[in-house]
Amino acid sequence: MAAIILGFFGSVFGHRFFCLTIYGVENFVKDHYQEQIDKLKNYDFKDLQNLIIKLRSEEIEYMQDGLQDNYKFNSFFAKIWIGLVYKGSKKAVNIAKKY
Repeated sequence: MAAIILGFFGSVFGHRFFCLTIYGVENFVKDHYQEQIDKLKNYDFKDLQNLIIKLRSEEIEYMQDGLQDNYKFNSFFAKIWIGLVYKGSKKAVNIAKKY
């Protein structure tokens, strides 16, 4: 449901808003993958760890796509929206872990 709402806002409020949303989501995913990589360092799952490292690098590329057109991400509104998207993504993962 949250993904639909994010997509809706991106389409209604335009390209800049869409880019801010991409940046917020991909920034969270990048950090989430890093957490998984760090956890796997304690175990002998090198293939899985290497796969997640590769996926993380792809997410960083997507995050850079969100920065296209040199948008200013330091405005008050941008910081608020990116923070909401990041925290919402984190909340969604925490809910998924429970089920």
